[in-house]
Amino acid sequence: VEASELAIYPYTNYQLHISDIDIHPGTKNCELNIKTNMPVMVQVIYGQNYEFLYDKKLSSVYTSLEVGKDHKIILENLEPETTYCFQVKALDYNNQTINSDFTVFTTRAKPI
Repeated sequence: VEASELAIYPYTNYQLHISDIDIHPGTKNCELNIKTNMPVMVQVIYGQNYEFLYDKKLSSVYTSLEVGKDHKIILENLEPETTYCFQVKALDYNNQTINSDFTVFTTRAKPI
């Protein structure tokens, strides 16, 4: 994000939203392509099934320190053929946050 772009967004009369999340699971990883309408930092909280919602020890967090509208996040060290649940949190320059819905994906099986 360039300095000129930062100057455009200090106003607060807009609605921040996550416009798209593309999910591409692999065997031991999952690529998430996240799009927002304003430059933000994103955080992905994830875990197996929904268990991580009830026990923080079961959750993992990926935080992107880059600010932008398009984010490519790769969750690594996942188990093959396992269902994971995640939620994206976005934070803009005005400290406005938004959370995505909880979303589920299943990693692929190991090749035979």
